Amino acid sequence: MLTPATRVLVVMGGWSAEREVSLASGAAVVECLTQAGHPVLGFDLAPGDSHGDAVRRLLEAAVTFKPDAVYLALHGPMGEDGTMQGLLELAGLPYNGSRVAASAIGMDKVLAKQVFVANKITTPRYNLVPLGSAAAHAPLPLPVVVKPRSLGSSIGVSLVEKSEEFAPALALAFAQGQDAVVEQYISGRELQACVVDGEALPLIEVTTTNRFYDYEAKYTAGKSEHKVPAPLPKKQYEAAQRLAVSAYRSLGCEGAARVELIAEATGTLYVIEVNTLPGMTVTSLLPEAAREAGWSFLDLIHRELAGAIRRHGRGPAAPQGGDKS
Repeated sequence: MLTPATRVLVVMGGWSAEREVSLASGAAVVECLTQAGHPVLGFDLAPGDSHGDAVRRLLEAAVTFKPDAVYLALHGPMGEDGTMQGLLELAGLPYNGSRVAASAIGMDKVLAKQVFVANKITTPRYNLVPLGSAAAHAPLPLPVVVKPRSLGSSIGVSLVEKSEEFAPALALAFAQGQDAVVEQYISGRELQACVVDGEALPLIEVTTTNRFYDYEAKYTAGKSEHKVPAPLPKKQYEAAQRLAVSAYRSLGCEGAARVELIAEATGTLYVIEVNTLPGMTVTSLLPEAAREAGWSFLDLIHRELAGAIRRHGRGPAAPQGGDKS
């Protein structure tokens, strides 16, 4: 049970290109829990350490600090992709967010799309381009979005509208050391649907003056506008929330997740991807949606930690399938 005496180990940093975002998320969580009186230890998975040394330090910190729960503020590979979740499962430590399978599938854009398609959840068409391929032309009609297979925060992502932009976009995605996903570009309104324990929070519509909702637009104040609740017709608003929950359930997600959707002018809704460890920075969408739902930042963290403790010791969640209605 979560109490003021609950000891929390906050893990942040890591080795991915999303390290700086993770540090900002972790610092915000540490500050909030400390102000609330919880015994808290912030732990930075420093990039200078080998993976083995970092794991040893983390486990030593856990043995010394004796946390009741771990708050994962990690983003990207080696933190959000099931690897850290597997380590904590072996260590017997409760942690926020989805478990190993859902984390791994959610981080892999190709596997996630395969699950969406199998569950009749509408998602843009895509093609996989293996790392190092010398593809000169996009495998889908332009415009397309080119992105690394397993990374978030729009790092390495490009919108390609002209044929000569494709090769540089592919090189940018490959620079992250991953396969590239070439995805059909869907023109429409960008919606963010946060889901906590299977409950959809108020929708957010994101607009930006940039070409698309890229890294700069996400993390630079004034570069994007968040409209919450999203100004949509009631029927479409509720359909978007249902679709987000269906995507969440199809992957077997738990705790908090953020589902990115596009609402086409025709009214068709597309699921782009699911983020299984949403950001907790000052510009992040999950805390904003939670505020609109009447939750403070501390309420949100407490809900995540209470869920982690409640789920501890139970078997892995099974995907529940999408809503076919």
